[in-house]
Amino acid sequence: MEQRLDDIITRIEASSLSAAEKAQLYAAISGGLKGSVWPVLMKLAPPGEIDEILKETDEKKKVERYNTLISGVVDTDSSYAEIEEVMNKLLDEVDAALKEEQI
Repeated sequence: MEQRLDDIITRIEASSLSAAEKAQLYAAISGGLKGSVWPVLMKLAPPGEIDEILKETDEKKKVERYNTLISGVVDTDSSYAEIEEVMNKLLDEVDAALKEEQI
């Protein structure tokens, strides 16, 4: 799932979308990540890490930081299945939307 998120970021960056449109996509993905994996991450993330992500103003960096956090949590915790399930649902939706827009 981490690779899928990296691939989505790469597709967005390689697209002909304007910087503003890319920022909107990253904001939507960030919101989806927050809504879908937030409950799991809140239980497992190192203290203060989520607060630092929330302070990030660059949406692309915020998505990348979520990816890093998720990777770290998945690597060290048995909640992989729970995170994987919600992330894959979100990434399926993002992938379908990007394909629909030919990105």
